[in-house]
Amino acid sequence: MNIHPVVSMLNGIISIQLEALFLGDEVSPPDTTQDEMDQQYILAYGDPKVNLAGLFTDNSTIPAFQFKFGTPQMMAGITTQMAQVTARFYTVVPPVPLHEFPAHDWHRKHPLSSPEENPPAVRPMDCITADPERAAGVWVTAIQSVCAAAMTQLRSMPAPLETLPDDNV
Repeated sequence: MNIHPVVSMLNGIISIQLEALFLGDEVSPPDTTQDEMDQQYILAYGDPKVNLAGLFTDNSTIPAFQFKFGTPQMMAGITTQMAQVTARFYTVVPPVPLHEFPAHDWHRKHPLSSPEENPPAVRPMDCITADPERAAGVWVTAIQSVCAAAMTQLRSMPAPLETLPDDNV
């Protein structure tokens, strides 16, 4: 299985979605045996879930580089849910776009209201950090490692039960 980061950058905000791809989809000739086994294990035991949020630390420098998301936990199935989660990394909180306010909201009628009246748009998978590029790289590496461990654990489970013997009584 390959965990592929889909990266985009707009107005200083780095957005990343992680896609789980079966290796047979990416290599030639396809590795259908491992793919089929992984799919059987996922069907039998469920999609392994990993925590995409929380506190992350890069110990490669002194002092260690740390960053966190707006929530301590964001559990997602590797093959079914992870690609729908977008992690955003930036240095300054962007204002709430006007289209995110309900139609009856006072802010729609007064878009130039003060920051206290127009709160910033911080979402659970937003990370405000002094070094967004580094944080994005550390996060992708950490999640890829967690996904690899989850798949190894899944593959260590007993083989999925395919059939049981008949009995004549």
